[in-house]
Amino acid sequence: MKKRIIVAAIAAICLILSAGASFAGKKHSKDKSAKDKDVKEYFVAALGGGNSVDIAIEGYTTNGDMQNFASLYNQGGEKALKKALRKAQMGYFKIGGGQNMPLAIIESTPPGPARRLNMIAIAPAVFTARYAGDLSARLSDYPYTLIELEVNSQGKGRGIMYEFVNLTFDQQGRVHVHPMGGQGLRAGLMGVHLAK
Repeated sequence: MKKRIIVAAIAAICLILSAGASFAGKKHSKDKSAKDKDVKEYFVAALGGGNSVDIAIEGYTTNGDMQNFASLYNQGGEKALKKALRKAQMGYFKIGGGQNMPLAIIESTPPGPARRLNMIAIAPAVFTARYAGDLSARLSDYPYTLIELEVNSQGKGRGIMYEFVNLTFDQQGRVHVHPMGGQGLRAGLMGVHLAK
């Protein structure tokens, strides 16, 4: 009798765990599909060392946005600009199976199928954590990451990623990017293609 009760209890526990896992799986699937609806374009590129870079574009930065960033920068400096960029998420990128890292600015010039994409993020902690010493002390002057892609009408092309850059804005709202010098601080992106 006791054996039957124990077997029945174990079976009930397994059934509950199975149902919970099924529910969690359905919830995750729903969240993922909802997120995918926000992604307008999804690029994949090959990076050195066998890694890949995934870039999800959820929207594009407008001329009005850039004018606003320029005004904030020219009036409040780097601190005001960075505060605004932390709130502006136009998409994200990730390396390999790593975490999603927000893209604050995404520009497409000229608008259309064959174009150049400039994407700017606040430099992720996973980048800055790799460096120490004199180089680490300089990183605060280059607090952003730049990804540039040049793609044709089929969404294929090449690109480059600068791990650390600084930004300045002119009075017309145009952004000027200044990469940090040094070997290993930029990487070519090959086999760029539009996956979605």
